[in-house]
Amino acid sequence: MVANGLPEPFVTAMMARFAAHRTQPQFPATPELEKILGRPPRTFAEWATDHVTGFEAGA
Repeated sequence: MVANGLPEPFVTAMMARFAAHRTQPQFPATPELEKILGRPPRTFAEWATDHVTGFEAGA
């Protein structure tokens, strides 16, 4: 990102924020989400695993 013109302090701060979100989601799912969806919520990792073929080359 720095090589593409973003200031290094900005990139450092953004990467620190992303790292923090890996261990503590900003908006964890609440019981209301299951009521709205009509099913238990899934994680992004679960969704990505279920849709991996859509990301493969030529898909």
